[in-house]
Amino acid sequence: MTTAAAARWRAARLLASPHRLGFLAAATVMAGSALGWLLVLQAGGSLVAGTALPAGAAHALVFVFGFMPLFFAGFVFTVGPRWLGLAVRDADAAARTRALLAPVLLYATAWLAWWPLPAWLPEAAAAHAPAALLALAAAAWTAIVRQMHRLLRASPPRDSPHLRLVVRACDLGAAALWVAALAVAGGSVPCVVASAQAGLWLFCGGVFATASHRMLPLDAMAAQPALERRFPLWQLLLVGGTLALQALDVVVAAAWSASAPAAVSALLAAVTAATALWLALIAWRWARRQRLGRQLVAMLHAGLVWLAAAFGLQAAAHACAATGDAGLSHALGQAALHALALGWMGSTMLAMVSRVAGAFGGQARAADGIAWALFALVQVAALARVAAALGPAATGLLTTIAGTAWTAAAVGWLLVYGRWLGRAPERPPHLGT
Repeated sequence: MTTAAAARWRAARLLASPHRLGFLAAATVMAGSALGWLLVLQAGGSLVAGTALPAGAAHALVFVFGFMPLFFAGFVFTVGPRWLGLAVRDADAAARTRALLAPVLLYATAWLAWWPLPAWLPEAAAAHAPAALLALAAAAWTAIVRQMHRLLRASPPRDSPHLRLVVRACDLGAAALWVAALAVAGGSVPCVVASAQAGLWLFCGGVFATASHRMLPLDAMAAQPALERRFPLWQLLLVGGTLALQALDVVVAAAWSASAPAAVSALLAAVTAATALWLALIAWRWARRQRLGRQLVAMLHAGLVWLAAAFGLQAAAHACAATGDAGLSHALGQAALHALALGWMGSTMLAMVSRVAGAFGGQARAADGIAWALFALVQVAALARVAAALGPAATGLLTTIAGTAWTAAAVGWLLVYGRWLGRAPERPPHLGT
């Protein structure tokens, strides 16, 4: 194949590997949902006025469940076979991609219609659109997760805890999606919000934490060789357990329509603060021991700093709840959610998917100037949105800045990296170590 022919974008090449199909679908949903949310901000929420779902709850659902699961699917079915020790053959990758095509397209369609469909339908039909779209997305995601389980069953008998934990987190994501669909259909907004927040902490958080533990040099930064040899997953269990506690707190509060007792909030504050301090120490050691420079690893390091900040803000929220300051606790909790979603997940996702897309697209350096410009936009979005939660006087302006920066990053990634995904497949370097 000539160089010019290999560089030409072709839709058929999206079926060559799961990451091509999954990433392009995810990037399209990410850009579409970001543009939709920006329009909602400008319209003051009127685009969802025909539904009983508040704009904030609709935004939470599409951010948590809209595009990130599609990135997960592309990642799992591309890197997962390597983690399991399976033979990586082009024919097998193409077969997995074809099996994913229908559920991925259904899932993406549900979320691409999320903002515009209620505005186009008559008011009576618009009221039922969110629940119907969520049910469609839940069914499609359940089908994708079922294929993940088949991948695990096809693997040789060897220890693969990381991929198994990722699939378990995806199981929880499917359950959270079905709960959200039922809650929207039943008009229970608190349950909708709780399912979105629990999905963020436990589903998305679990996948990101597990992938980061597998791919980042966290063990080397811990400086506890004896502990690492005896309990190699202890750091993952620490972070994952802290994420699970936040999700459990959200679910219990929604189920009983009451906040946790002061003693429980104080305990949550202590545990979450301890995890935040440990992650901050790991990030500090990492920065001292490695020359980060303008590499993708620097983006991953920034994501780790954001995770430590998110846990720190969440610990402060629990502490305020223990003292009875509900207003400040809510503001800090919102800041923690956006530090987690935009800061940690946004930074980590940009780095990881850019690395995979660049490597398979024949780009020797995925962290080029464009990637760093997009990364800077994500940082602006995260900082502005966290500041908006903490500074109510400028919430409107800062939220608009955050939405604009995130939209620019999402659309930019789609335009730049989406072009790579349709190029001729290249033999990738070793990924997933």
